[in-house]
Amino acid sequence: MTATVTSGAETPGEVPLFAGFGTTAPNPFHERAVLEFGLTVPGAVRLAIYDLTGREVCRLLDAHHPRGVYRTTWNGRDRVGRAVPAGIYYARLSTPQVQETRILVRCN
Repeated sequence: MTATVTSGAETPGEVPLFAGFGTTAPNPFHERAVLEFGLTVPGAVRLAIYDLTGREVCRLLDAHHPRGVYRTTWNGRDRVGRAVPAGIYYARLSTPQVQETRILVRCN
């Protein structure tokens, strides 16, 4: 599973205003959800989606990123590309500064 990550432009010396999750929209979602997160320091970022039993559905990110604000999209599919059923999922973000979880609701 690969994810496209976009970063907001940052001027030298500027630090994002937040560390951790920003907006997640839409939620509930049908086909895709956009997850935003910020890093005020560079470091390893891991962003994965889990089902209600705690099993990892897919890993969206697992790489080093410079400070900044990022957006990535989950297309509602598991690690092998199958559409997951409607239900509740957890987005888990781990960075050098925070470990945070967001609830995502997928509808039909």
